[in-house]
Amino acid sequence: MARTARTTARTARDLLDLVLDAGWEERDAGLSATDPLGFPGYRDRDPTRESVISADGTLAGLRVVGISFEFDVFGGSMGVAAGEKIARAFERAVERRAAVIALTASGGARMQEGMTALAQMAKTVLARRELTAAGLPFLAYLTDPTTGGVYASFASLADVLWAEPGATIGFAGPRVAEQVAPLDDASHTAEFSLDNGLVDDIVALEDLRAAAGVFLRATLEPDEPTVPLTAIDTPVQSSTGWDVVELARHPDRPSGRAILAAISEAFVELRGDRAGVDDAGLATGVARIAGRRAGVVALDRTRPTPPAYRKAYRSLRFSGALGLPLVTIVDTPGADPSSASEASGIARTISTAFRTVLEHPGPSIAVVSGEGGSGGGLALTVCDRILVCENAIFSVIAPESAAAILRRDDFEEVAGDLRLSARDLVSFGLADEVIPEPTGGAHTDPDAFVRAIGEAVGRSLNQLAAIPRDERLAARRRRWREAGNAFLAP
Repeated sequence: MARTARTTARTARDLLDLVLDAGWEERDAGLSATDPLGFPGYRDRDPTRESVISADGTLAGLRVVGISFEFDVFGGSMGVAAGEKIARAFERAVERRAAVIALTASGGARMQEGMTALAQMAKTVLARRELTAAGLPFLAYLTDPTTGGVYASFASLADVLWAEPGATIGFAGPRVAEQVAPLDDASHTAEFSLDNGLVDDIVALEDLRAAAGVFLRATLEPDEPTVPLTAIDTPVQSSTGWDVVELARHPDRPSGRAILAAISEAFVELRGDRAGVDDAGLATGVARIAGRRAGVVALDRTRPTPPAYRKAYRSLRFSGALGLPLVTIVDTPGADPSSASEASGIARTISTAFRTVLEHPGPSIAVVSGEGGSGGGLALTVCDRILVCENAIFSVIAPESAAAILRRDDFEEVAGDLRLSARDLVSFGLADEVIPEPTGGAHTDPDAFVRAIGEAVGRSLNQLAAIPRDERLAARRRRWREAGNAFLAP
């Protein structure tokens, strides 16, 4: 397979200048390695030039530690000095309470330093772990090419992974991989990685600074709440039975993804399960809502598959590590029951979602915006606070399916028997607040609908932030440990 050679002339300093604010300061400039293998000709290299530059600086005024690769130095390979610079950069970020932004261009571990170079993979992974433990974000931007030991160590562990258009990306470089088996024309490219859920986005180099600024705003910039604590009293006239089912499923009702986009002031989407699939029916990432940072997950009126829940799990771990609150938007008829989903472990991924949401360390809010379907929807609803839109529904099973099991054909009456309306959820103790909708349903005034959701979420974020962590987590455990106990027989 023919590959286009890397032709763009740019240095590690060019990339740092492009992304960071002016005035950044290089660190560990004099760090160099000896010649551990006595490799022929290696001692003759310029020891003042290394494949990595690390820098302390800011981006949009927020503290950042930059890691930038110099591909012209041994193909950007990671040797002992480069690995040490990267490890120190992560450690310095912890000390400075800064984000890390890595701009990679590498052929992998430096063969002229042998196993001492390969060992840097473990070193950089350990250092990257310290950033997570400190609750600080990490963004990696994969330029052309990024392969081998750099891609398979700290770079792939970035919270958000973006790629340069057309970049060569892969565990083994194409020339090495083709020695094992022929490659598809699309393989080992940024576009291939995005299609297979291995990176979160493709970002043009000229757009990187602005996009990275949004990332920092969603993860590092301090909260500035914009919504008051109390709501204006609005009467709720909930529909019941089949009427509310039709309103919840109305095709013009804003979907989970549309609601998320509308209520987010800054949103960085995470794509893919990192195992080869991106289920676009679930949107997730980090955002600012009503002036506060949050992890977000939105079910988008489709049936989520195992890759969807695995993608959600990525986002939940990320926002949990940063100590961010969680906001979920629930609108799904239920999880995908197909043979493919069974083979991919749908039950296991749903149970993992339950556990991860229940264990989320920050405040958590679920908004049932449309249809809540069975366990596949409930797994992302088990939060501190549950807000349900006036004409939303939640049910153990769809009315049509319940009627089929009961050998009845009056599914409209069964809908009433299932008691799946917003008011019913509140009466069961499974919802805390009903969000009023425009007269006639959300589809009659979508802007007013999503505005009401954003304000309700903002109020709940403010209220939950005022509750001590241990008290809030104890209340969450109590709520779900005692769910339904009011209906135990005496």
